[in-house]
Amino acid sequence: MQRTLDYNATWNDAIALLKAHKEAVIAIAGVLIFLPSWINYYVVGEPDLEGLKSASAIIAAFQEHWNTHWMAILPIVLATMLGSFVLYVLMIRNELPRVGDALITGLKLFIPFFVASLLTSFITGLGVLAFLLPGFYLSARFVTLPSVVASGDYPGVAAPITRAWELTRGVGWATLFLTLMVSIVGWISVTVAGLIVGLALKLLGNGEAVRLVESGFNALLGAGLSAVLIALAVAIYRHLNAQDV
Repeated sequence: MQRTLDYNATWNDAIALLKAHKEAVIAIAGVLIFLPSWINYYVVGEPDLEGLKSASAIIAAFQEHWNTHWMAILPIVLATMLGSFVLYVLMIRNELPRVGDALITGLKLFIPFFVASLLTSFITGLGVLAFLLPGFYLSARFVTLPSVVASGDYPGVAAPITRAWELTRGVGWATLFLTLMVSIVGWISVTVAGLIVGLALKLLGNGEAVRLVESGFNALLGAGLSAVLIALAVAIYRHLNAQDV
């Protein structure tokens, strides 16, 4: 049977998921996404890209930043990945009544999720290096991977990857357009809000307190956008998976 993806129904389901798990999402995203991101913004900072125009120069700047700060960046990345995955578990596994249950289940499934994510990221990266658009398409084909792993129905690494690929068969472009649309709108909203608040704070001065608040606000916006995109990915999984029943 040919799968279809109803944009309105999927988006409404994503919003319903966020509302249904509001308190748990705030708790998990606050500790495992917001706080690490805040530390990253305030303590580690971002690579200096000012004046860089070529892709090679930008890549070199990111490599230098990683080489300098990898001992701080690595645990931040792992904590953020764990927090994101626990949100998938929370929204997929309705039988888990408490945040602690979702966290324990997320920890048990984190290694296969991490390995599967690395493999699909490598495949997607090859697509990006090829012609860019294939990379975006491949990322859309694997958008259900975290949800498949979180469901616990497909153990190991290969089975979730195969299932994620199968779920998006025939709806790869539709999935890409939906995720891109929400991501772009969300990124623009976050960027504009960050600029407005940043400018307002800079009127107060350039001290450490201002930088602390500004970095915290940026981390909060990023965590919020991450939660929305995770809910969207779960909703896509739910709608595509339901069509097998």
